[in-house]
Amino acid sequence: MNVLRRVKDTQEAAENKIDLPHVEPETMELFIDWLYTGRFLAHGNFSLYPDDWNIEYDRNNEKREKDLTNLYVFGDAQDVPDLRHATINAFFEYLNHAGTPLPSLKWTADIFSRLPRSSPLLQLLVDVDCRHYYCTDKDNIGHYEERVIAKLPLDFLVAVYARHGYVLGKMRIGEMDPQYKLVSCDYHEHATQKKRDECAKNSEQK
Repeated sequence: MNVLRRVKDTQEAAENKIDLPHVEPETMELFIDWLYTGRFLAHGNFSLYPDDWNIEYDRNNEKREKDLTNLYVFGDAQDVPDLRHATINAFFEYLNHAGTPLPSLKWTADIFSRLPRSSPLLQLLVDVDCRHYYCTDKDNIGHYEERVIAKLPLDFLVAVYARHGYVLGKMRIGEMDPQYKLVSCDYHEHATQKKRDECAKNSEQK
């Protein structure tokens, strides 16, 4: 991992420290916890895992979104594939949980500004929006469209447009059920086709 690989004769090594000015202390704390335990440990009543939610004030969506985003961006910047994998799984469970609202416009715009377009996390946000967003009040659609156009990045809007076309096409030829579910395996980075096949099989069994 890049964050732990520093050349021996650097000033950082001489001072026995690593300078990460753009990483928040809470992000590093969660990262270190994960290194030693394999989980993002809960602090107080707060947890990143939906299965741990048992009280209403535990649903601090804004903090959860911020922590998960910072962890994923950290894993991307420092090239820590296992951290990205763990974080995308936490994101997947969070975004597909019945008690979770759709990602806010502000949050979506923030993530798209911090990650490359090829990031699996960006595709997950697109797919979640296409799968779960609906509006039954036609009088509010125009107002919503104005807010979307003003706040969301063009890359996101184009990706949503393309995803809707793909999904509708699959439904029309009977290859996708209207009540389809997203599969976590689709957002993992697999080194080989064998690992992809194993992951897909495990995802189907859940």
